[in-house]
Amino acid sequence: MNPIKIDTPPLRVRLFEKLCDIVLVTAAQPLVLPLVIILLVWSLGATGRPLYRATRIGHQGIEFKVWKIRTLLPKSEIFAWGGAFVRQKRLDELPQLYQVYFGTLSLFMGFRPMTPSDVAAIKVSGQDVESVCQALGPSVSCLNAIRLNKQKEHVYLDAVNTASQRQTLRTVIPFYRHMLLQTTYFVCCSNNTDRNGVRADS
Repeated sequence: MNPIKIDTPPLRVRLFEKLCDIVLVTAAQPLVLPLVIILLVWSLGATGRPLYRATRIGHQGIEFKVWKIRTLLPKSEIFAWGGAFVRQKRLDELPQLYQVYFGTLSLFMGFRPMTPSDVAAIKVSGQDVESVCQALGPSVSCLNAIRLNKQKEHVYLDAVNTASQRQTLRTVIPFYRHMLLQTTYFVCCSNNTDRNGVRADS
């Protein structure tokens, strides 16, 4: 396994990224907050427990919890009424936007949050996941979650493609605009599920 080298972006770029994340999440609140409340009420009635926490691997390999809207019936793998649609459109991940404020997730500048089993599988495949986790943190959306929807197989591409956009403000600004448009299209128009109706990275 050959380690990959990903340059750390300058401080001014990292600060600008954080500012963009906060501004975009805050600007989205008139739409996001009512939707999250509606989803919480729906999930409470449909599943009895509206939120659940999942363990993921973050920056520098540190475990953290992501919050999601519960879409499955209690103690089963069966979707509650409407749960398949919520999962398909990734509306169950809306609570993660609030984790951007705390710095555990970025909006676009990273990789899809990996489970410990994802990391183990990536190591077995020979990819240098430690270098990726050292260089990047997890993000709500990323390049390959949109283009390929195969996070495990393409964690390298996330690292290399994202890092190449993080070196100057001139490249970061168009990258944010591109990711915002692509993520919006992906959520609204893409059928991002596998043949069983459940996302591969759920």
